[in-house]
Amino acid sequence: MGKCNEARLHENKLECVDSEEALDFFDAVYRAKKGSLKIKDNEGKELSWFEVIFNRAKEEPNTWILFSVYYDLRERGRSVREGPFPNTLELISNEKPYAFVFVVEETVKFEIVNLVQWLDLSRRFGREVIVAIVDKHGDVSYYSMERFS
Repeated sequence: MGKCNEARLHENKLECVDSEEALDFFDAVYRAKKGSLKIKDNEGKELSWFEVIFNRAKEEPNTWILFSVYYDLRERGRSVREGPFPNTLELISNEKPYAFVFVVEETVKFEIVNLVQWLDLSRRFGREVIVAIVDKHGDVSYYSMERFS
């Protein structure tokens, strides 16, 4: 992605105003929170990073927890992008994804079969598995998983 200083929000998608290039949603919001990107709506009104997250969360409730994990990983110096599956992010090294981060909320129940599915998906794609659990305060705990026999 080239240098973009201003983005336009349209139907919960972000694009660079100058190039019309699609932007990674969480990367753009992260940059807006850090002050290196301005986001405007279709009428040209500047939006805060919070408004952008809030608007998307109306349609995709897990937006908040995904952004919490995205933000935490970026603050730890990791390269990360939205993942190919619901509630996932991908960790990147040398421009290649090497791990799926499956994001869950601490208070939401999930079955052991989900863990098995995540392991199988990751094995098929040749990626590591990390489960990120977000508590009610937005704090994130990470767990690495491996399949064993």
